[in-house]
Amino acid sequence: MTEQNPALANPWAEDTRSYNERLFGPGFRGWVHKSRFRWVGSQYAARRAKPGKVIEIGCFDGKTFDYLQPRPLRYLGLDANHEGGLDIAASRWAGVEGVDFGLCVTADDMPHDETFDVGISMETFEHVPEEILDGYIDRLAEVTEDFALITVPNEIGPICFVKQTLKKLVLGGSQFTWSDIFNATFGRTDRIDRLDHRGFNYRRLVRRLERSFRVVAVRGIPFTFLPAYLNVTVGIVLEPKDG
Repeated sequence: MTEQNPALANPWAEDTRSYNERLFGPGFRGWVHKSRFRWVGSQYAARRAKPGKVIEIGCFDGKTFDYLQPRPLRYLGLDANHEGGLDIAASRWAGVEGVDFGLCVTADDMPHDETFDVGISMETFEHVPEEILDGYIDRLAEVTEDFALITVPNEIGPICFVKQTLKKLVLGGSQFTWSDIFNATFGRTDRIDRLDHRGFNYRRLVRRLERSFRVVAVRGIPFTFLPAYLNVTVGIVLEPKDG
C-alpha cells in the first residue's frame, strides 16, 4: 500500500470550522494553543516596564495585542491574510488608536523606515520556505531594538512521534509519512522534504537566529518545568547582537 502524497495530505480538508474555532476552542487543544499567548504576555510584561512599539509577523487577527501589558503605544501586525485573518483584525480592532495591520507576503513588505522596541512571531517561521526565511529573520533583526519573542512547534523527538501518530491514526491525516515520523523522532529532519510543519526542526531555526540575534533563552511551552524537547511548543527569547 502506498502512502498518501504529503503535499496533498490535509487533516482539515473537510473541517469547515474557522481557524480560531479549530485551534482555540474549549478543551485541552485550545488550552495548549492559548499557552503560547500567555507565554509571550508573561515575557513581555517581565521585560517591559513601560509601553513601547511592537511589530508582529504572522499576527492573524491580532489577538496577541490582548496579552500585552503594559499596552503598546503602537502595534503593527503583519500577515499574509490566510483564512482572512487580516479582515477579522480590521473589524476587531477598528478605531483602536495605535493598532495597525498590513499585508505581508515577502520580507520586503516589512517596514524599512521604522523601528520597534519588541518583535514577535508566533507559529509562523515553520511555514516560511527555507529560501526566503533569511530575509524575514534579517529584517526582524534590523527593526527590533530591545528584544524579540518567537514561538514555533516542536516537530522532532518523542513529542513529534506522539502528535503525528495520533493525527495519522485518530484525527484523519498528517503531512508526515511513516518514514517522516521515524526520521523526525530521531531528529533526522535532513532526510525529510520540508512542507510547513513537515521536516521543521526548531534547533536548526535557533542556529539560524543566532546569526542575526543573541539567543537569550529557549523554553518549552506550555509545561515550562520541562525542557523544550519535551514540549509541544518552543519559545525563543532574542536580543539584538549589539544590545
